[in-house]
Amino acid sequence: MSKEMKVIMESWRSWGITQKVFGDKFKLNPREPITIPESERDLALFIKPAGVSDYHKLIMWRPTKVNPRKLIVRGEVVGMMYISKTKEPCIPDTYQVNFSAITQSLKGKGFGSLLYGLGFHYANNVLGGGLTSDHDSSTSAKAQKMWDTYADTKGMAKQQTAAGNNEFDYDNRTDDPDDDCSVGGSLKTFKSTALGGKYRKGLAAHNSWVMQDNKFSPLFDKLSKTHQEYRKQAKNYNLLETTLLDKAGDLFNDSYGS
Repeated sequence: MSKEMKVIMESWRSWGITQKVFGDKFKLNPREPITIPESERDLALFIKPAGVSDYHKLIMWRPTKVNPRKLIVRGEVVGMMYISKTKEPCIPDTYQVNFSAITQSLKGKGFGSLLYGLGFHYANNVLGGGLTSDHDSSTSAKAQKMWDTYADTKGMAKQQTAAGNNEFDYDNRTDDPDDDCSVGGSLKTFKSTALGGKYRKGLAAHNSWVMQDNKFSPLFDKLSKTHQEYRKQAKNYNLLETTLLDKAGDLFNDSYGS
C-alpha cells in the first residue's frame, strides 16, 4: 500500500464515528483498517457550488470509460452529498445535509464516512459554517442515529451564538434570535406537544457541528485536484459534469426506492 493511501486510511480511522446511512456502517474504534480495492483508488471530487440552485453539490466519482484517444467519456458516481444554508439562523452560519447517498455496490466499505468527512471539511473550512442534518424537510431514523453519535465523537464541537447558546431553538424559548431554527417537515409527536419542537419525529441534529483537528483537508485537496485533471482529459467536460449531476440525483432517488 502506498504512503498516500495509508494517510487516507488513517484519516478515516482517526475521525471514525458510528453511523448507518443507507446501509453503510462505520465503527467508532474499528479493529481492522479500512481497505480499498485497487479499482477504487481513482476517486475524484466534483463540487458544484450553490448558484441558481441553493445546493452545494459534492460528488465523488471515478472514470469508467476512456476512448481510444485516452479521453474520458463516462464516469460513475460513487457518492453524493447536497448541502445548503439553513433558512433560519440555526446558529450562524449553519449548513445542512439535504441529500446524501453511496452507490449500492460500495456500501459498507467506508465511503460514506469519507463523504461525510469531505462534507464537514467543505462546510467548516470552505463555507465557514457548521454542519447539521436536514431542517428543510426531515431526517430519516437511520441518519438520526448517525448525528446522535457526534456528541460522543472526539474532535466534534458545537458552534454557539454570541450569547453562548449551542442548541437550536425551535419554539422561541430563548431571547437569542441567532439560535432560532426551523422544524421543517418533521412530525409532531406526543412528546413534542408536551415538551417542545426538539422532540418532533424527523429532527436529527439540534446543534451546528464543526470537525476539529481536521484530517480531511489534504484528501479534499487531492480529490478536488484529481477532478480538475480528469476535466482536462475529458472529451467533453461540460457533458461529463452534467451527466455526473444527473447520475447523482438518480443515485439518491434509487437509494430511497423512488
